[in-house]
Amino acid sequence: FEPGDYVLLYEDDQDLIVSSWALHTTGQLNQVVDVEGEELRLRSPLRRSFQPDKLPRLKKIQMIEQAGIENLRIERLDATTEKNSNVLFHYTANCWVRCVESALCNYAHLEVARSTNLEITGSYLHDAHDYGAGGKAYGVMLHYSTGECLVENNIFEHLRHAMILQAGANGNVVAYNYSVDPFWTQIGLPPDSAGDLVLHGNFPYANLLEGNIVQNIVVDDSHGSQGPFNTLFRNRAEKYGILFSNVPPSDRQNLLGNEVTATFGLFALYGQDHFVYGNNVRGITMPAGTEDLNIQSLYFDDPPSYFPEGQEAWPPLGLPNQLNEFTIQSQIRFAEEQFIECLYEPDTTTVVGLVPTPASEESMNWKVFPNPVIRSFQVQTGAPNGLDLLQLTDLRGQTLRQWARPGPHTQMNVKGLKPGIYLLRGQLREGSWLSEKLIVLP
Repeated sequence: FEPGDYVLLYEDDQDLIVSSWALHTTGQLNQVVDVEGEELRLRSPLRRSFQPDKLPRLKKIQMIEQAGIENLRIERLDATTEKNSNVLFHYTANCWVRCVESALCNYAHLEVARSTNLEITGSYLHDAHDYGAGGKAYGVMLHYSTGECLVENNIFEHLRHAMILQAGANGNVVAYNYSVDPFWTQIGLPPDSAGDLVLHGNFPYANLLEGNIVQNIVVDDSHGSQGPFNTLFRNRAEKYGILFSNVPPSDRQNLLGNEVTATFGLFALYGQDHFVYGNNVRGITMPAGTEDLNIQSLYFDDPPSYFPEGQEAWPPLGLPNQLNEFTIQSQIRFAEEQFIECLYEPDTTTVVGLVPTPASEESMNWKVFPNPVIRSFQVQTGAPNGLDLLQLTDLRGQTLRQWARPGPHTQMNVKGLKPGIYLLRGQLREGSWLSEKLIVLP
């Protein structure tokens, strides 16, 4: 090991999880900062104990670093039975998603697995192709040991589970997000009772959920119980309230300063050894005698830069405020139909002029038709010698089809390809490349 290495500390955790796919996910991602002989110094403190009889071990992880997505709209055109997400961060560190709209998903809009120090901010994630059971219609999914990520100031609309943590996710902050219109099917419960802020089992632990306005907060038993010290702090549940499952129950959770606002809203806790203080449930403080909640935030020293201008109350949710007295910026943006927020200066350079290349004229005459395509398409270019090579790739750059020296009347067949967006690349005889997006329909 060397300073700077990313590592995963894990152990035999069969007794903490119920799903075979979650084995060895309850550990913690970390980074080596110093090596002295056989001693390693890690950047972050450990968030739980690791027992010698469970054979803890440390594994070096190769991470993708400093990759981000900004100022982009994504729309998923294809409905799949597989658990495909619109964006997947897997083995990543110090990455980000900012000012992004994602419309229609299958599994999740944004899935984060085995990653650390990711930021998801100012984005709008909404709608799905299917709202049934088995992994559908998620907004942000944090799982597989993902830790120290921030999901903040986003808007979620019409999803089964807007923000969901499972499978050993630990040390994450999910804060000041707004979720509305949750929806699910195939469950036998009211369609709007889906939890839009959810702890989903297989031992997620030590996560902070602060300042969110959602409809239903659910600590469920879909995949067994949660780990300890998940903290629900100053959230507002506007519909069915805060509900814990009890088969099995989850112990040692923290609930402080939350609001349940609907007249039919519930505050139904199961499990043992919870820390419960200063929650306002339909105007009644629970537990009684805990009105003096004076902690403003568990991760902000001052109001954030996106805090609503002219609003004097900080914090905006929870005691001593009245129910529904104040709100958060993401809810204001939703009401004003300002669904994304771009607070960051992009790392780009302004282009003031372009020098034409020899292929620019041919590029203007590059024609792909029909596009969108169902069965086959043709390509024409104004280049005198035509194309030397035509490649069809997926959005990851993997070549799926290739045609050598296609003529203007050559039919390029797309039979067998799944509906979706592909990239078509054509190489001219003189060496330059042209490209075009190709949409394949069912």
